[in-house]
Amino acid sequence: NVANIVPRSKEPKEHPDIISALEYAVKVLKVENIVVCGHSNCGGCGAMMQIHDYEETLPYTTEWIKQSVILAESIKERYSDLAEDKQLEMLEKVNVLQQLDNLMTYPFVIEKVVTGELNVLGFYFDFATGIISECKYDKDISEFLQLIVDSKQKALESL
Repeated sequence: NVANIVPRSKEPKEHPDIISALEYAVKVLKVENIVVCGHSNCGGCGAMMQIHDYEETLPYTTEWIKQSVILAESIKERYSDLAEDKQLEMLEKVNVLQQLDNLMTYPFVIEKVVTGELNVLGFYFDFATGIISECKYDKDISEFLQLIVDSKQKALESL
C-alpha cells in the first residue's frame, strides 16, 4: 500500500480492508513473518513531505497518508538544516519503524510475537546502491543495519 502504512488498532473501522487482511494472515494463514519494507524515493513519503500539494489532485491518497504525516512534520521541524533529500530518506526509514510499532498495537500480533510464532520485520531498500538494511526493532533502540551488501556476493556464496 502507499507508504507502507499500517493503521493503529484503535482505527479498525476506518480501514477494515487492511486490518482484515492482517488478521486473516496472522490468525488463519498463520504467517510466520510480517515484513514492512520501505525504499528510497518513496512517493508516499514524498507526498507526506509535501501533503498540501496533493490534497486536490490525490484526495484519497492524501487522506490515507495523513495517518503518518506527523512523522514528516516532525522531521522537517527537528532537522530543518538537512537537505530535503536527506529529510525524505530519514522519513522513509522512520516510517518503517512507525509501522512496526503500529503492527504491535494489535493483540493478535502481540500474542503471536510473544509466543515466537510470528516475526515482525522491517527493511529499507536503497534503489541506487541495491543495499537492503534491516530494521532491528526494539522499543529502546532501533537502527538500520546493512543486511545485504551486494546481490552478486550472495549469489557467489550460494555456488
